[in-house]
Amino acid sequence: YMNLSSSLGSARLEEIGIYPLVADGVFIAAMEFAWPNKTTREDQELFDQTREMAAIALRSALHKEKLAELLAESQ
Repeated sequence: YMNLSSSLGSARLEEIGIYPLVADGVFIAAMEFAWPNKTTREDQELFDQTREMAAIALRSALHKEKLAELLAESQ
C-alpha cells in the first residue's frame, strides 16, 4: 500500500495500476492510476471503454505539437 500526499491532503491508496494507451494497434503511452479504494468491475469496464479515446487524444496532441515544430523550422 502507498500513501498519496499533496497540498490538498493525504490518502492511503488501495490499488495502483499502469495501463497502456494504444490507438490503432500502436502504443502511445502508459498511464498510472491510483485509487483510494478497491476498484469494481464497472470501474474497469469504464476505463477499458475510454482508454483508446485517451490514446487517440494524446496522439493528436503529439502530432499537433510536432507539426508546430516543423512549421517553426520551415519559416
